Amino acid sequence: GKLTSLRQLLNKTSTVDSSQTKKKALLTEIQSLASQLTDLYEYTIVNFTAFRKILKKHDRHTDMVASPWFLARCKQQPFYSSSKQFGNMLVKLSNCCANARKLLNEEEPLLHGDFPSIPNSTRYWIKLEDVMRVKTMIVQHLPV
Repeated sequence: GKLTSLRQLLNKTSTVDSSQTKKKALLTEIQSLASQLTDLYEYTIVNFTAFRKILKKHDRHTDMVASPWFLARCKQQPFYSSSKQFGNMLVKLSNCCANARKLLNEEEPLLHGDFPSIPNSTRYWIKLEDVMRVKTMIVQHLPV
């Protein structure tokens, strides 16, 4: 799908000069892909939440307890249990971004360099619904 088209765009760009329009097009395509990945993740969460609420109403109106069985089964389905697939897509996006940085002759971020000792660390609390958005922003700038 989109990752294949981005890979083809990266292959075409390798022989072309680094003009601003090509650079802008490549960066726009990467941002679009990251946005679509985030949207897909959010869509998956919304679908599961809707299914859970439907089951809750069903149980309340029929005096049956079907929710635990259906939710357990639902978590096994591809539309919900795709966290491994999302992880794989994030790695592919990171690889595409790394290739784009190489093609555009941008400086690679430090991977395993000699880092000075960092006495303090900063922690950020991220809402659960924003986790994928943060992950896609990180993989656009740092290799995974």
